[in-house]
Amino acid sequence: MLTALRRLPTPTAVASNAATTDRAPTAATTGRADHRTETTKLPTTMLRKPKMLSAGLVPLFVLLLLIVVGCGQRRVETYCFRATPVDGWETTDSLVFPIDTVHQAGRYRLSIGVRTSAANPYPFQTLALSITTRLQGKKAQRDTALCSLTDKDGDVNGQGVSLYQYAFPVSELHLEKGQTGTVTVQHLMRRNLLPGVANVGIRLERIP
Repeated sequence: MLTALRRLPTPTAVASNAATTDRAPTAATTGRADHRTETTKLPTTMLRKPKMLSAGLVPLFVLLLLIVVGCGQRRVETYCFRATPVDGWETTDSLVFPIDTVHQAGRYRLSIGVRTSAANPYPFQTLALSITTRLQGKKAQRDTALCSLTDKDGDVNGQGVSLYQYAFPVSELHLEKGQTGTVTVQHLMRRNLLPGVANVGIRLERIP
């Protein structure tokens, strides 16, 4: 009788066994399942990223290629200015601009640049210029440019602060590779000493 009583489980042991039976699955089991799921997803994610990166690099590569090609093609053949006496540019004072060896054959646009002084204002609304272009192996070409510097109210049309800069198209030329020449500029104003003009220049640019 005493032996049978000793084999009966105590209330505390019964309660602990019941708690053990109702306990949720251990973290180790769930952790192992989650770990397996993550390891199966990793290769899919790693394979997608390089595709997105390579697709994004295509426009950048094309842009860099266009920049390299554009830099290799020289468009501006000549761009320079000559200073003139601000107090008075004489009619007989010719400004000569050399055209060095042309790098590429094609059609070119010739433009005239003018800079007037803000401290010593130009007294007229327009400036008439004579442009003579002499190219190797060709006859001289003479053009006239009537440059509008101010409006009817006397406000300048150029840009700048101490100097006002203007640009005016003159003509189009066909140049051969290796060709040389000169561009000569004179003013055609009735006033012999023309004040207010600080610089005169030319720009020779290839037409794409």
